[in-house]
Amino acid sequence: AYKNLKAINKLVFAILNTDNKMTIAGIRGPAAAGGVMLALACDLRYARRSTVFNPSYVNMGLSGSEYWSILLPSMIGFGKTQKLVYEGTPISAKQALDFGMIHHEGCVDYNDFEKEITLKAEFLANTNIKARLATKAVLNKRLMQDVHEQVLFELQQMKDCCNNTEFTEARTDFTQKRKSKVNRQFLSVHTEYLKHNQ
Repeated sequence: AYKNLKAINKLVFAILNTDNKMTIAGIRGPAAAGGVMLALACDLRYARRSTVFNPSYVNMGLSGSEYWSILLPSMIGFGKTQKLVYEGTPISAKQALDFGMIHHEGCVDYNDFEKEITLKAEFLANTNIKARLATKAVLNKRLMQDVHEQVLFELQQMKDCCNNTEFTEARTDFTQKRKSKVNRQFLSVHTEYLKHNQ
């Protein structure tokens, strides 16, 4: 598991350091943990209206990697990051747009969404691309300051979590396609809260 995490980190690093083109994430289905971070590494993020996001790793017994501690707070702010990563509750595309995780909530239909994103990509690639890339370089310079030490700390925490029984249990639940004990407990508490606070 740890080797896979390092490989995904390399991919996120490559996306963040693509300096000769704009990168766009077209998110067509559910995105969680590393899938969200891959999208956040892109310059622009568009999602189908029906997309569900869960950037948290805690439901899997993990602390997170793939530059999450740099990307999420930079995109949505520290407080919203705390809520998302500690609670581990999925959010809709509308909420992701309101938070600043995505830039556009597009069509629900796959084909229409693909056409919509293609038109945006063609426009961005063919108008003022030098200015866009220069602007990207300025923004990314700020984003990537002191990133190395933070990413190493993320990986060390993940390595420790990979050796923990919480992760082992969550992985077993996932591979056996059963609801985890933690998720059942969360749903129970959440349901009880809603009963008393509506």
